[in-house]
Amino acid sequence: MVYKFSYRATWYNVPAQQAGEHLRALKEKHGELDKYILLEDSRPEDALLHNCFEWDDAKAAEGFRLNQAQSFITNITCVMVDDEGKETEPVRAFVNVADQSHAQRGSFVAIMDAMSDEKRRAIVLKNALGELVAFQNKYSQLTELAKVFEAIEDTIKESEVK
Repeated sequence: MVYKFSYRATWYNVPAQQAGEHLRALKEKHGELDKYILLEDSRPEDALLHNCFEWDDAKAAEGFRLNQAQSFITNITCVMVDDEGKETEPVRAFVNVADQSHAQRGSFVAIMDAMSDEKRRAIVLKNALGELVAFQNKYSQLTELAKVFEAIEDTIKESEVK
């Protein structure tokens, strides 16, 4: 089997083939593979994947808090309420308008602002389509999702035409 990193994970300082084989060996050794097994295996300084982790507790803590902050922002939803008090389905209140293909940090804007601005809306759509492609790549072996994948392909083609 040939192992490669996904396009989003290109910063690791170990060849993907070695990493994949190591993960497979860990799975064989433990009967399963999870984040706890991987972290414990990587603690020794001479471990193959040791340098793929941040071991400075202050930096790691700050990184964790940044992930928490992002999670907080992305988990706030909003609903619209009509004159009769009926609510719509909840949607994310804030969306990131970074162009993910250019690794920009970006910022979050209110969903209503993003949807009413042509440039921001295009970025949100591009990012959403990228997430659909990632989903398709992740689950491509599931033939039960063929109709979903077909709809993704059709949507991508339609968005390219516009």
